Amino acid sequence: MINFFVGLVGGMVLLLIGQRITVAYKSRDQHASEIEKVVERYLENERASVCVGFPGLLKAGVCTLRKDADIRKACQTIAKYTRTPLGKYHDNLNDIDLLTFFKLAKERNYDFLRSGNPAEIADELRSQKKPNHRFPFTFCPWRAKRN
Repeated sequence: MINFFVGLVGGMVLLLIGQRITVAYKSRDQHASEIEKVVERYLENERASVCVGFPGLLKAGVCTLRKDADIRKACQTIAKYTRTPLGKYHDNLNDIDLLTFFKLAKERNYDFLRSGNPAEIADELRSQKKPNHRFPFTFCPWRAKRN
C-alpha cells in the first residue's frame, strides 16, 4: 500500500516537472518567433522600398519585443541579410536600452527622416540614467554597525 502511494506521488512529481519543461520550451519558441516576425517584416518593407533604418524597425514592430537583447538580436539577424538597421549610430547606441529608446521615439512620434538624428534621444536617455546602487535603501539593518 505504501509503495502505491509513493509511486503515485512520484508519478505526479514527474508529470509536473515534464509540464514545466514543456511550458519553458513553448515560451522560448514563442519568444524566438516574435523576433523572427520583426525581422521578416523589416526585410519585407526593405524589399518593397517602404522604409529602412530606424523608421523601418518601428514599422516592423520592434516595440513589441520584450527587452533590449531581443532588439539587438533582431538587428544582428537583419544585418546578416542586409546592412545593419542602426546604421552609423550602431556604436553610439551600445550603452542605451534600445527598447526604451524605441518606445520613447514611438511615444513622441519622432520622425527620424525629418527631425534629426537618433543621437538626440540617446543623449536624453543617458542624462536620465540613474546610477545602479548595490543597495536600494539608505539604511540596511544587516549592515548597521553594532556597539
